[in-house]
Amino acid sequence: PSFVVAYGTRMCYGCGSTLYVSQQNNPQQITADQHAIVMPNQRVIQAAFPLPGGTDLFLSGDRWTARITDNSDVPATWSEPVGISKALGVALPNLICQQSSGGHVFIVTERGVEFFDGQFAQKPLTYLCSDVWASVNWAANYAIQIVDDPMEFKLYVGVPTGVSTEPNALWVIDYQNGLTFDSCDISIDVFPASFSALGVIKEIASGENNLWIGPSAAGNMVHFDSSTTEDSRVAINSWWQSGLARGAELPSKMIRVGAAD
Repeated sequence: PSFVVAYGTRMCYGCGSTLYVSQQNNPQQITADQHAIVMPNQRVIQAAFPLPGGTDLFLSGDRWTARITDNSDVPATWSEPVGISKALGVALPNLICQQSSGGHVFIVTERGVEFFDGQFAQKPLTYLCSDVWASVNWAANYAIQIVDDPMEFKLYVGVPTGVSTEPNALWVIDYQNGLTFDSCDISIDVFPASFSALGVIKEIASGENNLWIGPSAAGNMVHFDSSTTEDSRVAINSWWQSGLARGAELPSKMIRVGAAD
């Protein structure tokens, strides 16, 4: 299988256009005629995921998403998948972050980072930075890393930009104030070297959750430390740029400060 995911007391195995769903409480018991879910038009199922606390299983592929529901009988008796979107979906399982708090997940699509609670929002969380998101090298989407830190209300998304085939930019989405494009805060950090993995680790010494980053080649792992006031042993670069408020979507004014707009 190209992916394996748990769904309640069942285990699901993605195999091209077929999703095999096991018997309840028996993850290895499947049959071709009673345990296969096939999308209409033989669409390739690239990923499947439940929502925390939900009863549906969501299926997704390149630019589409649907859902099915367990009726406690063999999967052959389940209702046909119900379409949710014909435009948004995932091409690989690594583009879904399921380790989140509440009944939602985060999904990375070509239009941006999405909040998904059974439906896609009208605009992605990264909508106000869409021009920067356009620099993501989508041909290397297999390298995208996404991890949530629900204790700190931060979502970290590592993406390859330009011609890079490894993540070299980190999007930090702070959702303390809300999970909509006009309530979250976003920092886009471009690194001098690419990296390969992200993980939020609870450190024994401090008891705090911190982000750890693995290099893409030989080298040291690094981590963010909220107690420090330095950036890689040198003063923090004070250059800063605000996000863009577009038209009537957010009330805004342009003011002149000194000689700078």
